[in-house]
Amino acid sequence: MTLRRQIGIWRNIYIELATWNGAEASVDLSCACMFEREIGDGVLAGGMQHLDAALGGALTGLRRSEAFRGDHLETLLLDHLPSTVSPRALLVIGLGNPDTWTPRVSAMAASAAVRTAMQLRATSGAFAPSLLDAGFDGAAVSGAAQAMMQAVLDAIGAYAKVVESGLASAHRLRRWVFGVGTPHYERTAEQFHRVLSASAQMD
Repeated sequence: MTLRRQIGIWRNIYIELATWNGAEASVDLSCACMFEREIGDGVLAGGMQHLDAALGGALTGLRRSEAFRGDHLETLLLDHLPSTVSPRALLVIGLGNPDTWTPRVSAMAASAAVRTAMQLRATSGAFAPSLLDAGFDGAAVSGAAQAMMQAVLDAIGAYAKVVESGLASAHRLRRWVFGVGTPHYERTAEQFHRVLSASAQMD
């Protein structure tokens, strides 16, 4: 069963949390992350494993062929998706070498994801950091949730300033969903809510 929760609203965009994978995300643009390689046993797990399977192994196949290497902030946009995948389009964002990962890397990926959704004029988007899927444990990714939420809020605010300059059309984004694993659902929801509440007080 998919768990879903609304975290709050930021500049007319509903921010939500859901325990789904990229293949199940019922949004215009689903964004997932991929390293150059996995740590531990070197095998994808969790939501990324399900997404790769739904694509017939295309993600790992493209990485093996180096058509998409998973380099830091490298992007792969797929918009001809099979019926096994719910979103209209899929954006895969590279996180680089897992040995050099920091929360800022995932924050930059989250920022790139929401910027792309706004630039594509999507009305809904989702982002899965895919850290646990790559072999990290919960302790290793401490601080990532807060960094990703703040990065998304900052990117939305920055885009508003671009629109105010008259150099870009207003975005259509009205819903942004963070994907999270069930074991970390409650804790992540609390972390996201704290960041959003603090930003709202300062805005």
